Amino acid sequence: MRKLSFEASITFDQLLSLISQLPAGQKLELANRLKAEAIQERWNSLNTSLNKRRAYDLSMDEIVSEVKEIRKELQKPKNPSK
Repeated sequence: MRKLSFEASITFDQLLSLISQLPAGQKLELANRLKAEAIQERWNSLNTSLNKRRAYDLSMDEIVSEVKEIRKELQKPKNPSK
């Protein structure tokens, strides 16, 4: 894999434009990496929250709500169409 190195100030729309120019395989790799990073951040946030209070302080409603939210995320289409 070739390495790219640069520093630039760009808008979100410009970033999206750059991403749209990538080949499909690289777009999928980027999407998978971003998804993994987002899941890790969510896990870290939840883990921090749980460490701040004892697990049995969670209500059943909170547990069910979190499970439903995660199930929604898992059921989203893998390749959303525009």
